[in-house]
Amino acid sequence: GMGGGETVLYGGEPAGFIVTVDGEGAFYFAGDTAAFSDMALLAELYSPTLAFLPIGDRFTMGAKEAAKAVELLASVETVVSMQFGTF
Repeated sequence: GMGGGETVLYGGEPAGFIVTVDGEGAFYFAGDTAAFSDMALLAELYSPTLAFLPIGDRFTMGAKEAAKAVELLASVETVVSMQFGTF
């Protein structure tokens, strides 16, 4: 949820997405997701070499889960940490 004064507003479902660039490969933007087993399927289908992962440990994945996410995203060579130290 998101702060709306004294009310908490619905912020939507967490979602990530794969961006492919013709002839240049793909990257994965995890949004506010946690580690999940289908990350291996994303790696198999799209072979992203770059991943943006939310590694804040509150509302998102922590270091242990992020390490597992990178393992599942076997094609990823570079990880950009998002939301670290936000809360």
